[in-house]
Amino acid sequence: MKSEKEDYNIFSNLHEYKGLEIVRMNDQVGMSDINFCHSLGEKFGDSKHKIEKPCKQFLQLCTQYTVLKILNTFNDKNFCEIMNYWLNFDLREFNDKDKLELDFFPLMMTESNKKFKKLNCTLDLHKIEENELNNLQILYELYDNFYKRFDTVYVPQKKFICKSECNHKRECANIFNNNIDRCSSKNQSKFCDALQQFRHKYMDDTICPICPDITPLKPYPIEEQLAESLVAETEDSAKHMNHVTQESTNDHSSTGKYTFIPIFLSITVGIFFTPLGDFLNSRIIKNKMLRNNLQTEDCESVLSNYETEQIFSEDIPYHIAYHSS
Repeated sequence: MKSEKEDYNIFSNLHEYKGLEIVRMNDQVGMSDINFCHSLGEKFGDSKHKIEKPCKQFLQLCTQYTVLKILNTFNDKNFCEIMNYWLNFDLREFNDKDKLELDFFPLMMTESNKKFKKLNCTLDLHKIEENELNNLQILYELYDNFYKRFDTVYVPQKKFICKSECNHKRECANIFNNNIDRCSSKNQSKFCDALQQFRHKYMDDTICPICPDITPLKPYPIEEQLAESLVAETEDSAKHMNHVTQESTNDHSSTGKYTFIPIFLSITVGIFFTPLGDFLNSRIIKNKMLRNNLQTEDCESVLSNYETEQIFSEDIPYHIAYHSS
């Protein structure tokens, strides 16, 4: 992409220059301006008529600006850039751009600044490259149509009222949608930034009613791509988390097999080397002693040679003797 030298955000307050726009095509100037423009035109031979008229129009515009500036009827924040755009636009049909840059703009700037001497204002006139002039023209038409929808009233204070609801808004949408596709995340530019600024202004407008039959402005491509990128990143993150979770689950299942041994050892140590262990040990010893005593008594009883038990059956006594085996 070619480098961009111009400021593309100069038309945001274009409505304040309506007074100058009305007189911009007037070529009725004084004798000194006529002589200057005639002399300047002679430098361009057969094309002098393409030079003299824009020269007169611009000098007349400078005179009118001086009056409006003294009356303080508008904010001249972007005055120099807009004046330079107007002059380049009026000379767009002149083919020898290099000669314009060499002979026209330097002399024209000197003569124009004579009119601004009392205003402490210096006008910077220069040739605008063709591609940038085309971009500026697009932005100019966007803001021009945007503000044509309103009338400006100053009672009790300055404000806009809706004048034309849909015609100019439709034109704004058409111009914007025909040019926004030139912008992308790989093709960022000052022009695209200016289109985005206009889109914000257009979308924020609440002065005029909504026009339902107008095609909406296309989304700004960079914002659309960022949204798509965010969705893709979210999906990738979700896949990564699922992968990590599966690995974690597998690790837990495999390590679970080996956790019993340290747990058993911990319990054993806890039993035999704590007060609870002492208590259990004493109980175990007592149980062993009791069990040994019972076994001794059983053995003594069983080892008796003759033990008899008398059983009566039908009044006849019988003696049954048990012998140890």
